[in-house]
Amino acid sequence: DAPEWRATDLDGNPLPVRDMPFERVRRTGKAVRDVRHALNWPDGRRQILSINAAPVDRPDSEVRVVCAIRDVTAETADEAALRDAVLRAREATEAKSRFLASMSHEIRTPLNGVIGMMEVLAQTPLDPEQRDYVDTARGSGEALVGIVNDVLDFSKIEAGKLALRITDLDLVATLEEVVAGFAERAHQKGLELVHLVDDDVPNELRGDPARLRQVLTNLVGNAVKFTEEG
Repeated sequence: DAPEWRATDLDGNPLPVRDMPFERVRRTGKAVRDVRHALNWPDGRRQILSINAAPVDRPDSEVRVVCAIRDVTAETADEAALRDAVLRAREATEAKSRFLASMSHEIRTPLNGVIGMMEVLAQTPLDPEQRDYVDTARGSGEALVGIVNDVLDFSKIEAGKLALRITDLDLVATLEEVVAGFAERAHQKGLELVHLVDDDVPNELRGDPARLRQVLTNLVGNAVKFTEEG
């Protein structure tokens, strides 16, 4: 007669009796832990069992086996669902990263062209008002490039692919550059914007100048934005 159930491994391959945990213990004399197999019933049900088995010493030297069997069908399904969810999340993050990388390139190319033409225009004879317009347009373009880069960096951080470019950097020069970029905005709000580097702080450092500039820009930008007076 056909058996009421059919034992398989988790991939659905038939499981010979000699490969079942209790037979493995009888054959090797070594315990096994959390070996998982499936029971397939005629009505279509499929149970996943976790089996622990160990040999028991007998005076007559006959190998006996004690087994502890636990139904882990629901637990296994939850684990599979979690793995699938993690895989889908990773795929979505990678797809978003590729999209943002492509879009940032497409946006930066014309922006760099605009900024370049503003620089060329700035070298031509201009009256003070025209020069102010050119400088404002160039500054706005550079700020927009910075925003695009920030979006791309955030995507890289999510994907765990953000790499630092370690090189020599001048701390004071970097700080002066950042502060100079906010000088006009601070002046328009009636704020005094100054910077002071302690004598104990070394100037010649190793690091990523672009990332340091990003951090300082965020800090100084927030300081100017949220300071009303002083």
